[in-house]
Amino acid sequence: MPTFYPSISSNLADWALNQPLFFTASAPLAGRHVNISPKGHPRSTFRILDENHAAYIDATGSGSETISHAYEPGNGRVTIMFCSFGASPRIMRFFCNASVVEWDQGSRWDDAVKRFGM
Repeated sequence: MPTFYPSISSNLADWALNQPLFFTASAPLAGRHVNISPKGHPRSTFRILDENHAAYIDATGSGSETISHAYEPGNGRVTIMFCSFGASPRIMRFFCNASVVEWDQGSRWDDAVKRFGM
């Protein structure tokens, strides 16, 4: 039975950031296509901004599906999943409402990349 948390506690954040990689999943509002993508190491490409907000750096890939689902009117659903592959298996999912910040968005972009030390 899953446990649901109202926010990201420091121990959950620490556990997530110490996993070897994370995944994103998204889907359009209509149709059957579901996109699941492995991402980088959380310490490099993922940040917990506060107890209810997180961000990750995404690079365009074969179809930029996650971004297209985030931009779809009425959608924006993204799930971020962390998995431990060791002796104590665990899965943690963040059910999110996506917002995209692109390089040509001026101070919004500048503020976002500063959180990643860029």
